[in-house]
Amino acid sequence: MNTVNSKLKKTVRILVVDDHRIFIDGISSLLSEVKNITVAGFALNGQDAVDFVKTHQVDLILMDISMPPGITGIEATRIIKQYQPGIKILMLSMWKTKDFIEQVLQCGAD
Repeated sequence: MNTVNSKLKKTVRILVVDDHRIFIDGISSLLSEVKNITVAGFALNGQDAVDFVKTHQVDLILMDISMPPGITGIEATRIIKQYQPGIKILMLSMWKTKDFIEQVLQCGAD
């Protein structure tokens, strides 16, 4: 079996981070239908996301940009990438200004 096929059979563990529980529930429900994807957990803010990845194996994080209270998704991404650079982080947001896009890329989001 070649490396590409091996990677496709690996289960991808995802952390969903958003301050809206209805969004987390909806995305989690959709992802639960996809083969080889497991929702490893969820966090309602940036600090909880940072804490989660310290104690759980995660391959991919779906991260909201702005989440009150505490640290933003951008700050959480920067922290997570500093000590676990292999985790892929996709930022989710309704914001589409150039400033937010630049911040997202600078913090290390994928």
